[in-house]
Amino acid sequence: MEARINANKTLAKTIGVLILGESVIGFLINEVLAGPFTFSKDFLTSVSAHSSQVTIAMLLGIISGVISISTAILLLPIFKKQSEKGAYAYLVFSIVGFAAVAADNTSIQSLLTLSKEYVKAANPDAHYFQVLGAVAYATRLWTHLMTLLVACLPLTAFYYLLLITKLIPRFISVWGLIGIPLIALAVLLIIFDKGSYMLLFVPFGLNQLFLVVWLLTKGFQYREHA
Repeated sequence: MEARINANKTLAKTIGVLILGESVIGFLINEVLAGPFTFSKDFLTSVSAHSSQVTIAMLLGIISGVISISTAILLLPIFKKQSEKGAYAYLVFSIVGFAAVAADNTSIQSLLTLSKEYVKAANPDAHYFQVLGAVAYATRLWTHLMTLLVACLPLTAFYYLLLITKLIPRFISVWGLIGIPLIALAVLLIIFDKGSYMLLFVPFGLNQLFLVVWLLTKGFQYREHA
């Protein structure tokens, strides 16, 4: 039993590190490396001027997707004991999320290519590049929003499975399940042009931080029947 408890603690810490890494990567991509430039008003020049940072953001996006899938794979044996269908659904949703990230990266790459061509042109046709820029910008925005919505699927499965397996205190799982619809609501409000409600992301963000701290310090709750 002691060996099993130690194994669970090790797994919990590993999951905590992966979740922390994924969260940090998400912050860097959206707030530091790509977001400030790909969503700026002068994106036609700013993206090219920060091409190295944007490229790093794309690579980190792929790493984030791999982390998400890895987390689902590591938790698969434990989650299967309580809900085999739920465990595999979580894995599938994580793979779908990775595909969404890849599509988002493609839109960023298109924006970067267009920005470089605009800067390279000696006398750029303003109207021509503005039209292409508007299309590329809209594509980037929509793929980003869709990626956020798709991410709600594996997150919901993850917290639901944590809830029914009772690996962590119930209030953490419930907190997460409440925060996820708020993220979806924030994205939908943006899609329907009802304004930006970034504060709706805060409850889930705090939950993720709390979960990481719990996993790193307390681990999973050992249960003989699990």
